[in-house]
Amino acid sequence: DYLPPSNGADKVEEILNFVTVIGNATDVTAVIDQKALVTVDTFEEHVNNTSIHIPRSEFDSQIASLRNEINLIKATFPDSFTHNLFTEDLSTLVDIDLSRGYYNQAQSRLEV
Repeated sequence: DYLPPSNGADKVEEILNFVTVIGNATDVTAVIDQKALVTVDTFEEHVNNTSIHIPRSEFDSQIASLRNEINLIKATFPDSFTHNLFTEDLSTLVDIDLSRGYYNQAQSRLEV
């Protein structure tokens, strides 16, 4: 099997079953690196650790809040930001101090 590098975007679970036959040996030792082993209890303890994860309900609440903010922004700019919704129509530069960019008179707009 191909396993992607540990620092890559792809996460892989590989469950290995080792079928072994031990002959006449009187002493057999299996060395398993604990860093490569996750038990169900260890996994659940990690997932439920609120110091590193937020509860699902809080996550859902934050997503709902972001949706509301996005909808508010969309409602404020209903035409996808393509029209000037402010009181100044930029037909002239009267009462406007231009500190950057220039005034495109043909298009009646300020350009940076």
